Amino acid sequence: MLPMPEGPAAFYQMFSMPFNSMEELLAAIDSPGMQEVAADANRISTGGQKVVLIGNESYVNANSGIRSLYRLASSFVFTPE
Repeated sequence: MLPMPEGPAAFYQMFSMPFNSMEELLAAIDSPGMQEVAADANRISTGGQKVVLIGNESYVNANSGIRSLYRLASSFVFTPE
């Protein structure tokens, strides 16, 4: 990648994980694997605030009617070495 006139280009890392219930989402956050992911995100984040969002969305499933989905989303900025 070519450098930008303002300096190195920042990359944005984003992820979004859906869960069937808030209990599943909270269990995932507390898991050792997710703790490792969070530590790695903190390690490689080089600029700006990390953003974590937890949301709920409803949708209509043709087979089972109205369903709710809980989503964990995060984004952060890093500059490649």
